Amino acid sequence: MALHFALDYPAMVDALVLVGPVVSGMPFSEHFMTRGGRGQPPPDGAVEARATYWASTDPWIAAPTSTEARRRIRELVLAHPSNGASARLARWSQPALGRLSQIKIPTLLITGESDIPDVHAHMGAIQTAIPGTNRIVFPRAGHLPHLEVPEAFNAAVTKFLASR
Repeated sequence: MALHFALDYPAMVDALVLVGPVVSGMPFSEHFMTRGGRGQPPPDGAVEARATYWASTDPWIAAPTSTEARRRIRELVLAHPSNGASARLARWSQPALGRLSQIKIPTLLITGESDIPDVHAHMGAIQTAIPGTNRIVFPRAGHLPHLEVPEAFNAAVTKFLASR
């Protein structure tokens, strides 16, 4: 959504910080869609099953060693069961992929080394298309580095924004 907002309202955006981003117009692999053959509970399925899946089963949402982050993910899913219910990938009238070069603002891409390969591929496409984009891949983190390595994440974002 942030990419589409930056494309549709460029005067309103001074910089972008994108965490684990994907870009519309770039397909997802079967591996991504099936979470590596693991499937996942339906978004409107039992909250306990969703909490267990995201906190324990999915290997990309958080690195395997991120036990505190996985505990927090479970806690958040259980505390907010309607989040993610009826979730769908957004459908845009005009994909962002072919328009990314129109973005001329400082952009920071962040994810963890354990994030699903599709996210790394999408980040590569974004980095290639937006001139001057910086990319940070945190070790010992997955898709949620702000939960897994918050000090390093906050330091990186603060440094990026301060340089503006």
